[in-house]
Amino acid sequence: MRSVERVISILSLFAEEKNGLGAQDIAVVTGIPQSTCFRMLRCLVEGGILEKSGTRYGVGSKILRMAQGGQMYERLRRISLPYLRKLSHETGQSVGMSVVDRDNFRICIELVHNAAQELRYHTPLRTPLPLHKGATGKMLWACLPEVRQLQVYRDNALDMEESWEQISHLLGEIRHAGYFSSANERIQGACSVAAPVLNADGDLTAVITISAVRQQFTEKEIRLYIRLLRSTCAEIAAVY
Repeated sequence: MRSVERVISILSLFAEEKNGLGAQDIAVVTGIPQSTCFRMLRCLVEGGILEKSGTRYGVGSKILRMAQGGQMYERLRRISLPYLRKLSHETGQSVGMSVVDRDNFRICIELVHNAAQELRYHTPLRTPLPLHKGATGKMLWACLPEVRQLQVYRDNALDMEESWEQISHLLGEIRHAGYFSSANERIQGACSVAAPVLNADGDLTAVITISAVRQQFTEKEIRLYIRLLRSTCAEIAAVY
């Protein structure tokens, strides 16, 4: 915990500083011993959180990408939130909205939890997750251009038993159906059904997912969830 607090104190110095800071200045202001401060700065640079130019440190590319990502999806989140809340209320389940980042990972940008939903802690916000597991990931994967679909397969081939031909066929079926449901793929006992929000050109904007425990995922409920999902996706697409 002490290390985390020291990292936070270091990063906080860059909130207003645009010209960079020297290691000694950082150590003095934060009160961190110089040797420890140098080690932490080196780790932050190696992780892309900070960048070093000469003897000065500044904000790194990873932090900038995170900030840009938050701004990029803020309008989508703001517009979609009332619809996601409505969908959660109608189904009694947790509802999430996810997008694909430039590195072909899925990122959950909004969650609406149902108070009684047992799975409410299992989908972390803004944490990169693979596309090849779960309804959300596969729905996003299916809506990508073929060249990116293939790249996702190559990146995760060691974790899959299917050939590219089998995966390509499955993705085509998912895209054609316009929804996908899964059980026990990412979390044991968890089930989900997902559908895409597409723009006027048919390109992917985001994927909305309803998550539940297995007992709450009967065939009758899945049919209801699919109908409500499609309606919600269409409403968001119309106003976004």
